[in-house]
Amino acid sequence: MAKIVFLGDSITKATDYGSVTLTDCFAFKVGALAGYAPSEIFNAGVSSDTSGGMLARITTDVIDKAPAVCVVMALVNDVVQDVPISAYKENLRAIASRMIVAGIKVVFVSPPLDRGSQALQEKCRSYLEALEAVSIEFSAPFIDCYREYAFMYLYGVGDFYACYVDNIHQTKIGHDKLVSILTRGTRIRAFCPPGITPVSQDLKSLVLSISDYLLSCRTSSLLSNVANERAKF
Repeated sequence: MAKIVFLGDSITKATDYGSVTLTDCFAFKVGALAGYAPSEIFNAGVSSDTSGGMLARITTDVIDKAPAVCVVMALVNDVVQDVPISAYKENLRAIASRMIVAGIKVVFVSPPLDRGSQALQEKCRSYLEALEAVSIEFSAPFIDCYREYAFMYLYGVGDFYACYVDNIHQTKIGHDKLVSILTRGTRIRAFCPPGITPVSQDLKSLVLSISDYLLSCRTSSLLSNVANERAKF
């Protein structure tokens, strides 16, 4: 069976903060929604880790597990520990290259907003731009949670503060918010093995899609059955 690995820091690990369990964290829930069994979802989050640390452990924590997909969330500790942007970018390139050589699909995601000063946000922006540039360079999916959180804060969408244990780590509510961002619409496809499309999690959408197909048959008996089933929704 296909496997998925989530490579990151304490945000990915999740269990050190806010009484979040392994199955509460965004990694497990995104993996499950993408169709992986619990035994096929690997959380390779290490607290305080940088992109360089993730690169150093990529063989044991990712490649040796032979996953179909690896999701990489690396940014916050590179910013906090003043890793030069040039080094950050090269680490991401090396991670992507190692994945590709190993036949693993790489997906880049940015972390939730690091609540802090304007200077911090300006600094983070440069790393976000580097992350996006590497994803484009390698034609890898990139989902920007950081900017989504910024919009949520600026426009008062949802309970922003309920998402946070501290300035960056997420509560159970925050992990659910990350899940909603990462799996919205067609984004869920990014986490599936190449060539695989996720089965719809929405029974209503599935039934209505089938009914639309049956409607094209234009027989009286099918039309009657379809009408009855649609009415139930």
